[in-house]
Amino acid sequence: MAYRRFTDRTTLIEARESTEYTFEALDAYPDEAVHTLGQPLDAHLAKLATLEASRRKARRMGTLKLRKDVLTAQAEVEADIARAIERLDRAWRSVDGGLTTFAAERDLPADFNERFFPAASGATKKRADPDREPKPA
Repeated sequence: MAYRRFTDRTTLIEARESTEYTFEALDAYPDEAVHTLGQPLDAHLAKLATLEASRRKARRMGTLKLRKDVLTAQAEVEADIARAIERLDRAWRSVDGGLTTFAAERDLPADFNERFFPAASGATKKRADPDREPKPA
């Protein structure tokens, strides 16, 4: 399954971009039952946009207030972001479960869910070719 759980290392940008992709994929599917699965994600996207604005505001406060107030505001926003990503992850799992049910009820292929979630990102290591000689330095 292509759904990958958000972790404490998931950034706000990664969460937003992944969710936008999934929301658009669900909305593009030609069955209304799949469209409704994405509705909770839409609300989370709005919350993430608000948190992004709050983060920018907290960073700008440095010129207006004492450093302690800035750090407090930034910590509060970062905690809100972490909670929002956790709630978003639960919504994603709900969407994934809904897609699984939808696919099972309609005898769709086992990999049906994969088209709705972005491919897992991350660096991949190239395997060393044992027949290839190393380049001289």
